[in-house]
Amino acid sequence: VSAVEFLASLSFKKQPVYGVATNGTVGVVLCCWHSKESDTIFIMDRNVRSFDISSPIQMYQYATFMMRL
Repeated sequence: VSAVEFLASLSFKKQPVYGVATNGTVGVVLCCWHSKESDTIFIMDRNVRSFDISSPIQMYQYATFMMRL
C-alpha cells in the first residue's frame, strides 16, 4: 500500500503494484492500485494464485507466472 501511495503522490494512478505475501513456504501474489475516480486504494487479495516454493515444480510455476506478469 505504501508503494501505491508513493506512486499516487507522483501522479501515477491506476497503475498496478504487485507483491508477494508469504506464510512459511507458501506465497500468494497480490495486486494493489489507486483509483483516480474514488481516490481509494484497492487490494486484490481474494481468488489469488498461491505457490509453495518448497516444491520444485511450484517454484518453476511461480517463476513462469512472474515472467508472464
